[in-house]
Order: sequence, then structure tokens, then C-alpha cells
Amino acid sequence: MDWNAFGAQRLSRSYYWLYLIILLYGGLVLGLIELAFSGDTARNIDYAWNAITFASAILFGISRMHDLDKSGWYVLIPIYNTIVPLFYKGNGIDNRFGPAPKELSDKHTNILKWLLIVPLVLIGLIFFAGLALGVDFTTP
Repeated sequence: MDWNAFGAQRLSRSYYWLYLIILLYGGLVLGLIELAFSGDTARNIDYAWNAITFASAILFGISRMHDLDKSGWYVLIPIYNTIVPLFYKGNGIDNRFGPAPKELSDKHTNILKWLLIVPLVLIGLIFFAGLALGVDFTTP
């Protein structure tokens, strides 16, 4: 796995998914850490995490758009900025934004799939268990 791929002008779809999984696990860990803090401290941790997530989403989204040979401004278009980077594959050749990015190996891609499936299933189970127990999800 090439961690330098995250600093390139173009970001492949597989590395973009890896970035999202890192955010997912980071958010889960941060949520567990927040349980140890009171309201204001936990809220400040949330603000910091949201700022980091927002800035990195813009930067990685621009790199992903460059892989699709599109301007980085497309990141500002709602819905488009979510669906296209996740599901459209780059053309795999050099373009005006630089050389073609590296893809993850098949082994790493399979690991990535499991790393995505496991927390999503756990989150779903926790949610439905909460519904069964009558937890009110509308109040913070």
C-alpha cells in the first residue's frame, strides 16, 4: 500500500474508499473517547473532528475529481460530489492533472471491503437493537 498516494494530485477510487474507511473508524473511535468527557469537551472534540473531516473531504474530493479528468470545482455540486467519486472509475491514463494514480492490490481491496462491511453491520445492529429497546434517537 502506497501512503504517498494520498498526497498526489489524483486519487484512485480504491484509495478514496480507504480514506472513507479511515474516517469511519476514526469517527467510531472518537465517539467512544467522547463518552469519557462532559458536554462541552465532547462538543469541542466534535467540532475539531468535523473541521478535519470537512477539510480533508474537500481536498480528497478534488484529487478524486482530477482522476476523473474533471475540475475540482465539481466537489461543490451536491449529490454529484458524493456519487461520482465513490462509484466512477478513473480512466487509468495520464491526464491534464498528472499521471494515473496507483490502485490498491486485490488483497488490500478485499481487506478494504471487509473493513467497510463489519462496522456498517455493527452500526445497523446497534440501531435496530435501540429501536427494539425503545431508545429515542430524536433527542441528542
